[in-house]
Amino acid sequence: MGSIQRQMRPYVLQSQAGGGQKPSGAKAQAWADVKTILGAKYTQGNHGALAKMLGLQYLDYSDVLLTRERDIRAKAHRIKDGGAVYTVERVIPDGRYQQVFLKRAEEGG
Repeated sequence: MGSIQRQMRPYVLQSQAGGGQKPSGAKAQAWADVKTILGAKYTQGNHGALAKMLGLQYLDYSDVLLTRERDIRAKAHRIKDGGAVYTVERVIPDGRYQQVFLKRAEEGG
């Protein structure tokens, strides 16, 4: 899996930082940058092949991120990649690389 190491690039890990209230009365989520992490992100086009290679069930996620970062938690964190934001839906910490399943978030989310 040397190719994974060559595909590593920086992403911003964010966590929930409280929030206020929207004009509609709904709770607003605020996110704060925690740190920059290194990861190799695979999109849905090659996600199925990667999931099969790793022996995983294919689920409804837009991307999977392989990283050595061990403190990422589902629903508590999200990943920012330039202008794109991904919610962390599931994390599998087994093996050399933690498998972080991502779903692209709506704009302004």
